[in-house]
Amino acid sequence: MSPEEVLLATQQHAVVLRETLQKTWVICGDLPALMYRFLYENGVRQLVTHLSAVPGFLGNTYFVLSEQVDELQHHFLLPLCHPGALPFVEAMREGHAAVSLGNNGDDDALVLRLDRQNAEALSSLIQMAKTSGVWPSMAHAAQELVALATQLLAESHQLHDNPAPLVTAVTIVPTPDMLQALEARARTASSSCPTTTTH
Repeated sequence: MSPEEVLLATQQHAVVLRETLQKTWVICGDLPALMYRFLYENGVRQLVTHLSAVPGFLGNTYFVLSEQVDELQHHFLLPLCHPGALPFVEAMREGHAAVSLGNNGDDDALVLRLDRQNAEALSSLIQMAKTSGVWPSMAHAAQELVALATQLLAESHQLHDNPAPLVTAVTIVPTPDMLQALEARARTASSSCPTTTTH
């Protein structure tokens, strides 16, 4: 979410949250309930984060933001062709980026403001975001994203001094085109289903 979208989304929230997220880019995802509960009870600052870039199979590149606490791990998978990818990565360099971590689909969420990242470490990501390609079709996009998410789930490694993860989750951050394709597919599927009325 852009800072403007964050401002609208937090209108009904506490003043301290709105002030914390001023001029901040935010990506949103869901954690497994066990991981959310651990962070809720022990504090979101327990999270260890890690940035990486993962090449796709079709010429695109993906930004992966990983978080881990104890044996619990979560990854954001963000296509660098996403219109919000470059602003988010640049915001990380300036210390104006955060993640919103939901409770397995519930309305509750924890917000972690990311520390300012090393400019040199982000320079290659920024360049990749400027030159990243697009998929031939949404079908290709879905295929690639599922493959990469599955790879992240299967090959998760411990971050820093944490133990090897036993629970791993991945949040795919879709592009607007991808969201439209998914919504269109959902409408088509629902319209083709028979309606049953009970009396």
